[in-house]
Amino acid sequence: MALISGAPLLGSDPLPDAAYIASTSSDSYNDGGPAQGVFRLDNVGWTNLQPAIQIDTYPLQTGATGATGPAGPAGSSGTSGASGSSCTVTDNGDGSKTISCSDGTTATVSDGTNAATPAVTVARPNTKIVRAKIRALKHTASFSFKGSGGKGKLSFQCKLDGRKYKSCRSAKSYKNLKPGKHVFRVRAKDAKGKLDLTPATKKFKI
Repeated sequence: MALISGAPLLGSDPLPDAAYIASTSSDSYNDGGPAQGVFRLDNVGWTNLQPAIQIDTYPLQTGATGATGPAGPAGSSGTSGASGSSCTVTDNGDGSKTISCSDGTTATVSDGTNAATPAVTVARPNTKIVRAKIRALKHTASFSFKGSGGKGKLSFQCKLDGRKYKSCRSAKSYKNLKPGKHVFRVRAKDAKGKLDLTPATKKFKI
């Protein structure tokens, strides 16, 4: 854009007595307004110079619309996004899914979760019989044991043959045992109440 003294070369002059000027000198303006140093309208005394021109504007032109693209990534629910081709979703079993579309495109996405539920390890105590003293002729038996693991201080429960578990301490002794085969079992219990699910076992004969 330029200021000219003659008639405008393009378009029409909608403001025959005005001009747009950017100047830091107030002497450059005819309307007595401030010199702002920015491009502003000076609408006095420009009739003979006719510098203002009309610039026609047109709507934004756009090209032809392209073809619809392949499916968008699947959400965590496993459903595919909108697309112009058919797609299938395959669960990979590791928290990710693979999208395969009929147009040959593929994508792998993850919803941030693990598809396979991890095994949960529960800390439980373990029990071990460290000594068994069997006196068949006296019909007595004594067992020393210990525990490990679990939470806090351990306690123990013992049982002989088909009897119920009862609280006990190492070494646990039995007397007046009947002749025949017997089975002694002991299990540890931690401060949280968790039991050893595989009690230590000792078979013996009187």
